[in-house]
Amino acid sequence: MSRTAADVTIEKSVLGPLTKIGKGGQASVYKLGSLPPIADAAGQYVYKEYKKDILDASQYALGSSMPRLILQTDAMSEDDQKMMRRHTVWPQALVVENGIACGILMKLIPEMFWFDFHLPSGATKRKLLEVQYLMKPESKKPAEGIPA
Repeated sequence: MSRTAADVTIEKSVLGPLTKIGKGGQASVYKLGSLPPIADAAGQYVYKEYKKDILDASQYALGSSMPRLILQTDAMSEDDQKMMRRHTVWPQALVVENGIACGILMKLIPEMFWFDFHLPSGATKRKLLEVQYLMKPESKKPAEGIPA
């Protein structure tokens, strides 16, 4: 059976208790207290709620495009789908509030993708290991705490 946009859209109210774990320029991220109501859910999930100004500018695009993006993995082989679930935090659902797009549901980024970045002041700051850090010269990585 093929999934549809309705199959990957859920109301925020069914997410249950949420614990805020972070925020950035576009959104706040909340850890779910239990598994979300989606098929084959396993592991820890988060809800990424976009800020009002982001939603004001792109709510229609989020609501119309995100379900199609989520459903892209359905066209993959079973092995590729397993690889995506194991190695990515691909969006799993569009979250709506009273039918209006407000965020996405995705797996929590695993601990192995975080590191303690060494600031010039000597302090450290927890950072996501993004490509920009992997592209640094190997000789400079140890001073900043970037994994080789």
